[in-house]
Amino acid sequence: METPQPTEPVPDVNEVSRQTMVDDLLLISHESADAATLTTNSSQAQILTALADLSTAQKNAIGGVYTSGLPDAPTASASPSPTTTDSAPQDPTPASVIGKLSDSALRIRSALAVPTDADLARAYASLAISHMNSARSLAKKFDISFQVPSEFQSDAWAQPDFLDEQDIIDLVRAEDAAGYAFEVIAAMQNPDARDKALKAARLHRAFAADLAASAGIVGTHKDPRLVAYELPFTLTADQPLAPSKELKALAQELESSLARDYLSLIDSVDPESRMLLLDLAMGRGMLAADWGATLGEFPFLGDGESVSASDTAQD
Repeated sequence: METPQPTEPVPDVNEVSRQTMVDDLLLISHESADAATLTTNSSQAQILTALADLSTAQKNAIGGVYTSGLPDAPTASASPSPTTTDSAPQDPTPASVIGKLSDSALRIRSALAVPTDADLARAYASLAISHMNSARSLAKKFDISFQVPSEFQSDAWAQPDFLDEQDIIDLVRAEDAAGYAFEVIAAMQNPDARDKALKAARLHRAFAADLAASAGIVGTHKDPRLVAYELPFTLTADQPLAPSKELKALAQELESSLARDYLSLIDSVDPESRMLLLDLAMGRGMLAADWGATLGEFPFLGDGESVSASDTAQD
């Protein structure tokens, strides 16, 4: 009877980061659902409703709204309000939903150094990629002009001294191998369909070359680049070209694999360098989506890696 009532625990930086993610996901979910109810186009309403459902699933996966269960505890807001302004609030639209997605992705990038738990940082980086993919997808389906913000196109890779030498060597090989594979993909396509693959090939080859040069391994025994790389095609004399479906699947996997590589390195760098890995993962992730890859709730996390309430929510 004389024991003092328990008090609300003070959230640590990991919990503060998690609650920020939850607030953003709630806002995106509500904005999408409200925009869906305001449109008279049923197919557009389904697209917005699907995004609301995705955001809700992501919110639940990272632990949902925090409630302590203590008597007289402050009630967590289930519907975060946007920043108040002098103007009247506007009805949610597909354009406003796109803005919320892009803003949240940028917030994740700017605060990626905050969590002390690198696994959480990697999950939030994955969430940023999901947001940007959803924003681009909505913009395309609703014919709204949108570009990935320039913040995700950092040039800090000119001095990759925040990575271990072996990690750099592995990335040089992976990027160069992807460039070679896209060259082969382009060669197996009709001339009028080659531009996309050739553009990807040049991007990966150039990045591998720049990364090798900045790391000082060009022309040394450490340079891992090969003349040719093995590809997973099964070709015969009767069918010397891989079918287009197989070429597309390889393109998706090449970009997805690189995105996973960059995200996987987040726990091996100092927190301030995490955003640079997100930039690369973002770029490769968007290319994977352009080739038709389905990104899912938390794109490019490692095999068997998941985000659950038991890992993130503060008890």
